[in-house]
Amino acid sequence: MSGVLVGEFGAVMRLGLLEVLADARIECVGERSAQPDLLARVEATAPDAVLVDWDDRRSEAVMASVQTRLPTVTVIACSSDRLAMRVVPGRVDRVAYESELSTSGLVEAVRAASGR
Repeated sequence: MSGVLVGEFGAVMRLGLLEVLADARIECVGERSAQPDLLARVEATAPDAVLVDWDDRRSEAVMASVQTRLPTVTVIACSSDRLAMRVVPGRVDRVAYESELSTSGLVEAVRAASGR
C-alpha cells in the first residue's frame, strides 16, 4: 500500500482522521493545507487514497482534479457537518457512493482503495 494523503481539514478533524489511520495501521504519506499543494503532492506520491474536506466549497473541484490527474486514486470526501462521506473509487468499474462517516467505514474505504 502506498498510503493515504490527507487534504485540508480543520485541526480537530485532521487530528481525528490521522488517529483513525494510525490506529488502523494505515500509512499517511502526507498532509496538505492548500489545493495546489495537495494536487502536486498527489502527483508526487500517487497514494491509494486522498481524503478531502467535503464541507469545503472547493471539495468538488479538488475531487475532480485528483480524478482527472490520477484516475486510479480513490478520493474520499469527509464531512464533519453531516457526519457523512462520499467515496469516489479509483477504478472505472466501481460506482461512487455516500455513507455515514464512521471509523470502520473510513478504514474499509481506504483498505478497498489499496486492494485495486
